[in-house]
Order: sequence, then C-alpha cells, then structure tokens
Amino acid sequence: MARGNIYKIYGFSIAEMFIPIIAVMVPFFKLRGLDMKDIFMTQAAFGITVAICEIPTGYLADIWGRRKAMLLGGVLRTIAFLMLPFLGNFWQIIAYEVIIGVGFSLVSGIDLALFYDEMRGESQKRQTAAMSHMFFLKNIGETISALAASALLLWSLDAVAWVTAITAVIPFLIMLTIRESAFEKMSGSHRENFRMIFRDIFRGTAILRLIFINMIVWGSATFFMVWTYQQFWADAGVPLAWFGVLWATYNFTAALSSKLAHRLTWMRGYLFYLLPALVIAGYFAMAFNVNWLGVACGLLFYMSRGFSMVVLGDLYNSHLPSRYRATANSITSLGLRLSFVVFGPLIGWAIDHKGFQMTLSTMGAIFGILALVFMIPLAREHRLGHAK
Repeated sequence: MARGNIYKIYGFSIAEMFIPIIAVMVPFFKLRGLDMKDIFMTQAAFGITVAICEIPTGYLADIWGRRKAMLLGGVLRTIAFLMLPFLGNFWQIIAYEVIIGVGFSLVSGIDLALFYDEMRGESQKRQTAAMSHMFFLKNIGETISALAASALLLWSLDAVAWVTAITAVIPFLIMLTIRESAFEKMSGSHRENFRMIFRDIFRGTAILRLIFINMIVWGSATFFMVWTYQQFWADAGVPLAWFGVLWATYNFTAALSSKLAHRLTWMRGYLFYLLPALVIAGYFAMAFNVNWLGVACGLLFYMSRGFSMVVLGDLYNSHLPSRYRATANSITSLGLRLSFVVFGPLIGWAIDHKGFQMTLSTMGAIFGILALVFMIPLAREHRLGHAK
C-alpha cells in the first residue's frame, strides 16, 4: 500500500469539505429572494443533474480512469464555486447548481474507489479503521469550514461566499498529486457491463441489496435535515452569527461518531438498530421543540450520519469488486439524489405551509416504518452471515 497516496486522499477529504458557505447557505439564498420552496427546488435541480450524470460519470471512471474523471470533476467544481459571489437570482443559482452537480457527479464515489484500490490486500479491520479515519477527516473539514463561516460573518455573508470561491482551488491542486493504482477493469461491452452491475446489486445477495437500500433511506433521512436546519434555527431564535458554530458542532459530532464506529465492531449488530433510532428520535424531538432543545436534538442526526458512513459504507464497498466500485457508489448516490428530487420540494412546501411540527413528526413516522421494512431485515442478514 502506498502510504503517500493514502495521505493525499486524506488531505483531499479535508479540503473537499471546506465549503464555508454551506453553513449559511439558506440565509445566503434567502438574501437573494428565495423562499424555502425555492431553496428545495434549487437542490432538486442539483439532484436532477446528479441523477442524469451520476451513473455515466461513475462508469466513465471505471473504464477511462479514476484520476482523469476526478480531475475533470475538480475543474467544474472549481468553476462553480468561483461563480458563487456573483449569484443574484433564482435562475443564476439554478445554473450554479447544475454546473456543480456535474462536477460533483464526476468526483462522487471516486475517492472511495481510489481508497479501496490503495487498501487492497489489507485486513478488513485495517480497511475499516482507515475508512473511519477518512470520514472523520471529511467531517473535520466541514467543521473547520463552519467555524470559518461564523468568523467571516463578522464582515458579511458575501465574505463567506468569496472565501469559499477562493479556497475551492485547493482540492483540485491536491487531486493533481494523487496517482492512480492499478485496478481490474471491465472487459465486456457497455451493455454487458451495466447488466452485470445491476444484476449484482439488485438481484445478487440479499445483504448487498439491503445495504444499498438502507444507504439511500438513511442517507436521505439526514440529507433532508441538512436543508431544514438553518430555517429551524432561525425559527428557534438562533442568531445568524451562531449558525457556523452550530454547523461545526454538528459535523464534529459526526466526526467523533465515525471515528468511534470502527472501534465498535463488537457491537455492530446493535448499531443497525441505533442508526434509525437516532434519526426517528431526532425527527420527533425537533418536531415538538422549535427552540434550543430542538436545536440540541439535531445532533442525533449527525451521530447517526457518522455511524452510517462507516458501518454501511464499509459494508457496501467490502461487498463490491474493484472493477465497478466507482459505478456502484455512483448508483447509490443517484438513489439518494433522486429521493431528494422527488421529496425535497414537497418537504420545503410542507415547512412553509404546515410548519415544523406537522412536517417533522410525519417524517419521523415514515422513517419508523422504513426501519421496520429495511433496517431490521439487514440486521438479521448480517447476523446470519456472521453465524455461518
């Protein structure tokens, strides 16, 4: 294993998530005349773009080269962030979301594919520990960027946008130094390759299918809240200057839980129940406490997110062959984005017209049902697999 390359991927993990504007994106968009429905629509535009591009770009990485696809995505990502300070209305924001969506789809999943290629031959325990560390660093990068956002708010929201734009070049510079390890490439026709990938994921082993579904369900459960938090904080009376600090606290919670996850392999069976329990408790607690108590309960989602990144992410990738790992991770990301495209604008409308209590309590009940349908069967399959 080339340690230097692993360290570069670690560095990219931090730099990629240094996006200060994320911590104050909702107020930034509202300052440009958008309401919550509009904001969820911009994210739906991002999701549609990713949905269209995700699988083709993941497949491109598997057959063309992961580093080449990553560099192309890095260029588009940088261009999009350079547009950020100049956004002035809904349609300009839509254009920004489309460009960054294409760039994101090119980079999405490739860092994981490169990571597992580098870790090939290592024990499962070392792979899990290294992956846990990578997700820890991703969350640390977002934590630092959120604290930077709070500091920059002493000047203005526009200052946050400018620093985000300027620092966006750093991940691309790190990409230039990452080399590509040899990996097995698919040799069939495009049609045969896609048929094999979809057959393995959707008609292969029950455990891989259940991991795939649960990654989308619980990824969506926390992702919906990402675009809900900032309006919730505003309604709870949190000063804007505290938004970055809260975002940092949430992400640091995810960092700690992801770092802790690989040390809890002895209780992994119980983590399958803990992941949905934290999400469901978070929805109901926040629904009935639009105040500082509800803000504190938002930490439950990030605890679940940190565990999920490692437990489900590692389980999924360990069941995938190298030759189509980037494509398979892109398919998962596609499922997550499609769920946002379908349900995101509806959630935004519900918050605007029905309020947090009705919207979040309904979502808590829905995810409670999904836990019974998908997560409990996964826990059972995992337990049976270890019993063999």
